[in-house]
Amino acid sequence: MSVKKALRFYEGLSKDQQKLINEKQIGTTLSLKEWIVFLKNTAAYDEIGDLARKKNVTKIALSVIGIIASIFIMFLEPLAGILLIVIAVLVMAEAIRVNSKLIRLDLSNHLRIFLMPLLFVLKDKAGEKARLSLSLDLRNPKNLNPSKKYKESDTDIKLFEPKYIIGKIKLLDETGMEFIISDEIRSLRIVRRTSSRTKIKHKNKVSQYYFIRLTFPKKYYMAKNGIAGQARMEETLDSIICKLKAKTKTDHIEEIISVEQFLNSVQELYGLVQSKPEFHPPDPVFHGKPVEAQPAAATATPVLDDSSALIPFMVWGGTYFTTSDYSGFNRQTGNFSENPDQDSFSDS
Repeated sequence: MSVKKALRFYEGLSKDQQKLINEKQIGTTLSLKEWIVFLKNTAAYDEIGDLARKKNVTKIALSVIGIIASIFIMFLEPLAGILLIVIAVLVMAEAIRVNSKLIRLDLSNHLRIFLMPLLFVLKDKAGEKARLSLSLDLRNPKNLNPSKKYKESDTDIKLFEPKYIIGKIKLLDETGMEFIISDEIRSLRIVRRTSSRTKIKHKNKVSQYYFIRLTFPKKYYMAKNGIAGQARMEETLDSIICKLKAKTKTDHIEEIISVEQFLNSVQELYGLVQSKPEFHPPDPVFHGKPVEAQPAAATATPVLDDSSALIPFMVWGGTYFTTSDYSGFNRQTGNFSENPDQDSFSDS
């Protein structure tokens, strides 16, 4: 995909879609159908833009090679060498300018790799008219101010805590579902000093998290006996509330939590309850692999008002998740432990 085609695709998007791409943040409540219509082409542009940027980087590299080659040619044919250098420099300057624009219009891959497939699954599990509250932050976390700076031994650490997706929806069986997709990114600057030299190394340590809370109505569900300690469960007068936090570690910021892993955790929480004999769920609970989102045409009907603002509810804390809900989780697959490990983030 060429840069020109990518920018033309962007120009064909609605004003609201362009606004999301430029600001990279949004929060409002829409039906699942409206979210899919709004985000499908936005995600398609992001994929096209990523491909165009990779090709443009290749053009920059070839321009650099051209400049170097032109310098050697200049010794043999001065006029031809100078002309080639000028052409190569102009091509590189234009490629750098366009690349900067594409980077500015880039979105986190959480949109197209995680959220879009999940929306198509939720469409089956909640119905396309279900109201989904979403708060999205699709900015590059490394471009933001760190939430904390500190030092461990010879390592300078910057901590970034992006919360990419916060969502809330009611499923067909009247189960309330809330979820958060987030990272903890530690950007390390490691200084190693010897008697002869000082070596500086940069690396990232990323902990990827997702939080899920399901609120099962007691009129349809009851808790199973003999539940293992893999998640948190509590009961109110009308509901059974099951919560889970899963964590994986990586050195690569660009890695995204798998949708299948997320859905397996939803299935795990459904395994904590059983339906009452007289209740027949209207739709099977989560299982199978998600359906991939398919790009549509380059235009879409705007579905948002200019007044749309960030979601007022706070899923991360308060009435949804409290500190105790996520202070003891340490697993790679979602299990709860009272003794979480304390890995040093400066470990190689």
